Amino acid sequence: MQQTNTDYSKELYRFGSFENYPTGGRSPFELARAGFYSVGQNYSVKCYFCGLVLDEIKEKPDILHRNLSPGCPFLNRHDCGNIPITVTTKGLEGLQRVRESTFAATGTSNSNGTQVTPVRSGLESLQKAKGSTFSTINDDHQVKDYEEKPVRPDLKSAEARRNLFVRLKWGGSGKQSINAMVDAGLYYTGLADCCRCFQCGGGLKQWNTYDDPIIEHIRWFPSCAYVLYRYGRNLVETVKAIFTYNDKLELTIEEIRKIEVMRRKDPTSSMASIIFKVMQEHHQEKIQHELHEHQGNQKDLALLKEENESLKRERVCCVCKTTLRNVVFIPCGHLVTCQPCGQHYKNTKLKCPTCHQNIEDIIIPFMS
Repeated sequence: MQQTNTDYSKELYRFGSFENYPTGGRSPFELARAGFYSVGQNYSVKCYFCGLVLDEIKEKPDILHRNLSPGCPFLNRHDCGNIPITVTTKGLEGLQRVRESTFAATGTSNSNGTQVTPVRSGLESLQKAKGSTFSTINDDHQVKDYEEKPVRPDLKSAEARRNLFVRLKWGGSGKQSINAMVDAGLYYTGLADCCRCFQCGGGLKQWNTYDDPIIEHIRWFPSCAYVLYRYGRNLVETVKAIFTYNDKLELTIEEIRKIEVMRRKDPTSSMASIIFKVMQEHHQEKIQHELHEHQGNQKDLALLKEENESLKRERVCCVCKTTLRNVVFIPCGHLVTCQPCGQHYKNTKLKCPTCHQNIEDIIIPFMS
């Protein structure tokens, strides 16, 4: 589902717009990285920053973009607000997000006023409602007549949620704007920086500077009907695929090529499912590499133990096999027995077990 007012300054959103893009076209990765998003009509794409519209791209998107629109602020590295994928997901690294998926419509706080008491909400029924029908969302981001009723029907309209943020004096621990929170379907509870979705009841708090409300909403509550129909299943599935294995979308050129090959071989698969497969392969390869290294280390350890045992055997008396060697036979100079065994060899006039010379005397060497 395409929305004309989506904030395509974010590369991840631009990438998500290529849900139904024909497989014969240029790579969605290249197009999104060059500032373009799909307008939903065949191969047509548009630059979010300069408005350049292209019907079909044969050349490399960034080169063609520069040739046709040299003054584009995105290409000239001006402060145009572009947010690449790695920055969009940056703040999620190590984030201890409290996944409060079942808030009440109205909550209570504990003695320090920072915790919301969770109770069951409409989220579980939403997740089980396979085949349920939902209506579209209008330009005001107001959800109309869901078959599964929202947790807070009084906050379906963007204006109602915005007013609540203002009335409760939203400050937030990060830099999320009220409009960004409202677009993500969230409203402010008035408790610390805790916000909830009016539709699924999912709660999010402890916001960091780079946290994107929409991506956070999708990441933790991907079954929410609001994000599915407001931003499209492709973006939802893409975010899920990205965060299954990693907190950053870091794909090598080789992996991007692999994605494109798979996309052309199986045009019926969603881009998100293909990304998921490639990242899964990457994850398995990483595990195999680590396992191989571990096995190599284990072999090295076994070899070291064998060497230690060999050294130990070399230092033990060759006669009794229990005591360390500590006497030297004269005149041959071999150190092969302990003192008791060496004395026995001398007294009984036995020969050196190494060179078979007569033993005239034994001495105990000083080991420094």
